[in-house]
Amino acid sequence: MLPNYSESNAPQRVGGGERKPVQTISVLGAKGGDGKSSIAVNLAVALAKQHHKVILLDGNLSMGDVRSMLDLRPAHDVSHIFDGHRGLQDVMLNGPAGIKIVPGSTANHELAQLSQIQHIGLINSFSELDEDADILIVDNDSGLSQSVLSFAQASRENLIVVCDEPASLNHALATIKVLNEQFRSDHFRLVVNKVDSSQHGLDIFKRLSKRVNSQMDIVLDYCGSVPFDPQMKKSISERRAVVDAYPRSKSALSFTKMASRVECWPRPLEPEGHLEFFVERLVTNHAQYPVREHE
Repeated sequence: MLPNYSESNAPQRVGGGERKPVQTISVLGAKGGDGKSSIAVNLAVALAKQHHKVILLDGNLSMGDVRSMLDLRPAHDVSHIFDGHRGLQDVMLNGPAGIKIVPGSTANHELAQLSQIQHIGLINSFSELDEDADILIVDNDSGLSQSVLSFAQASRENLIVVCDEPASLNHALATIKVLNEQFRSDHFRLVVNKVDSSQHGLDIFKRLSKRVNSQMDIVLDYCGSVPFDPQMKKSISERRAVVDAYPRSKSALSFTKMASRVECWPRPLEPEGHLEFFVERLVTNHAQYPVREHE
């Protein structure tokens, strides 16, 4: 059985220097087949191409969606953090466009049964990183497991991926409802995947937004759509990010546009008083640059 991995035995930071707050984004797909991992990987690469320092956490800790998608074969992965053989910094890999990847494991069922304390320990360990990062993207597992709930709560932004299928929209609505009820999350972003046109994506957003607003008092923002694209399908079979392999393709251009929207999201400046990735940087930033009440 994996030992508890808590803040007390997280890897210690070496060195010093100012470390800026990190924008944290959880990518959520309510059901398999929505293209969640493709969205997470390509958004990460698109942001790196726009000169951001991006870390991508493979949130499917036990099965490693990102490592499978990019054909990664790491010597060490997240399982080695929990067995105490490696620290978070030790398992990070270089990915396309310079992104840093924290790879999940493969067929490690113990990692699918981690306790809440163990998830908290992993999240807290990000505060010890010396990486010059300004964006963290979490490619969550599908559904609403303990890891998904923990990572979503610890992220400043929750980006939900849907496609034009009743099951996808129903599961997205359920995901929003659970996060709203459990953590009082009241702001979500939406990406529509596999659309025929930009208008198709907007129509799906409006349809889901109407259902959400009839049941909950939340804000649902549109973050764009990704079109059906043979080049995207080809890049997946090649185990590459389409933004890297075919940068002028329709889908790659949609990710570039999406990344520009993400750049305009408000940056975190102070801690929110609950579990968060990179919370130490928020505490330090708030102490140095207090946010004025009427600013």
